[in-house]
Amino acid sequence: MQATTSWGSAGTVIGGRYRLEQPIVKGAMGTIWRAEHTQLRTPVAVKLLDPLLARDQEMRGRFLQEARSAAAVRSSHVVQVFDSGVEDGVPYIVMEFLEGESLDVRLAERGPLSPGELRKIFGEVARALAKAHSLGVVHRDIKPSNIFLSREGPYEITKLVDFGIAKVKSEALSFTHVGTKMGTLLGTPQYMSPEQARGSCTVDYRTDLWAMAIVACECLTGRCPFSGRTVGDLTIQICTERPTAPSELGRVPRGFDAWFFKATGKSPGQRFKSMAAMEGALTPILVAAESRAAAARRPPRWLQQSFRRPTWLSRGWSWPALPALPSLSGLSWLPASPRVRELRAACATAVSALAARWLQLRSRVQASLAQWWDTLPEERRRLALLAMLSLFGLTLLVASSVFRQEAPPRGSVIPAAAAAPPASAGGARPPAASSR
Repeated sequence: MQATTSWGSAGTVIGGRYRLEQPIVKGAMGTIWRAEHTQLRTPVAVKLLDPLLARDQEMRGRFLQEARSAAAVRSSHVVQVFDSGVEDGVPYIVMEFLEGESLDVRLAERGPLSPGELRKIFGEVARALAKAHSLGVVHRDIKPSNIFLSREGPYEITKLVDFGIAKVKSEALSFTHVGTKMGTLLGTPQYMSPEQARGSCTVDYRTDLWAMAIVACECLTGRCPFSGRTVGDLTIQICTERPTAPSELGRVPRGFDAWFFKATGKSPGQRFKSMAAMEGALTPILVAAESRAAAARRPPRWLQQSFRRPTWLSRGWSWPALPALPSLSGLSWLPASPRVRELRAACATAVSALAARWLQLRSRVQASLAQWWDTLPEERRRLALLAMLSLFGLTLLVASSVFRQEAPPRGSVIPAAAAAPPASAGGARPPAASSR
C-alpha cells in the first residue's frame, strides 16, 4: 500500500533527485520523510513544510532559516543539512537520515539515566550548543524529543535536531522578514526560561542553558521540575516560583541541586556565563557519582587482599572452587553479620561477572562461526557440512566400540573367582552354604 499524507506521497521525487519512500514523523509544521537519493542510492531525510503554512511568508522564511542555521553549525553533534529548496510552492530541507531513538523515547522505555550516561549525552549536546552560540544561533527549543541518540555501528552519538524556532543574530544567516514579536510564545512550556515564557524579544543563549538544566534534571529523576495543567499555570510557576529541588523528585548526585539552582536563576545574569562553564561545573559532580557507584560495587578491601595472596592462585586450588560461588552467594547457613553480608555481596558479584563473561564469550563464538559460515561459498558450505557430519558419525562409532569392549557380552557367565567375595584380613574364608 502506498504511503500518503497531505504533504506528499510515496514515490514523489523532490528536487529532481530525492524520492519519497515513507513518512517518519508528522508534526504541526510539516512531515519528515525517509527518502532516497536517486543518483547515490543513499537514504536521506526530507522535511516538507505544510502547504497551508507555506503561504505565509514569515513561515517560509523561518523554515528556510532553520536549514541555514543547522547547516552553519558544522558539528558532529548537530544533524547535517545537505540541501534545501522549494518544490511546487512547498519548501523542503534534505538532512542526514538518522537511525536510533530520541532521548524522550529512551527515558520512557528505560527510565532515568545513570550519571555516566548523562555525562556523555550532556557533554555532546553542550559542545553542539557552544558551537551554535559562537555563531549567534540560539536554539530556543531544547527538550528530550529534540535530542537524538543516533546509532552508528557499535557507537552511539548524540545529535541536536530541529532548529525550527532558532533565533539568529548573525546577519549572514538571518532573513529580513523573520523575527520574534513581543508577546509571541515560541518553544515548549516545560523547558522555557522565564524571559522566553514572557515572550521577550531579548532572549539570548542563556535560555538554552536554562532548558539544558531542566533536561538534565529529567534525565536523572524521570520528572520535570515544573508541572501545570495549563500553559498559564506553567508560565506563572516558571516566572515567579522556585523550581522543585531535583533531590525531591528522585535520586541525584551530591551537589546536583546547587548546580541546578545556579543554572535556573530567574535572571539570565544569575546563570552560568557559557555552555562550557555549565558543563565544566556539572562534569565533576557526575564523575564523583560514578566513582562512588563503582566503589559500592567493588568487593571490600579485606576480600580483595585475601584473593591476592599467592596461596589462592599459585597452588591452583581456587579455580576448581569457582563453581561453588553460586552456593556461597546465599550463605544462609552463616550468622548474619556485616562481614558475612560483604562476602555474600562479593560472591554474588563474582557470579554475575562469570555469567556475563560466559555470555560474552558464547556470543563472540557464535558471531565468529556465523561470519565464517557466511563467507564460505556454496560448494565449501556443503563440504564443511559433510565434514562435520562425518566427524560426528566417527565420534559415535568410536564411542560405541569403546562401550562394547568394556561391557561383557550377553549370555556370558562370570567366573567363580571373579564372583567370589574377597578374603577377610585374617585369611579366614566365609563358611560354605549348606547343601541341604
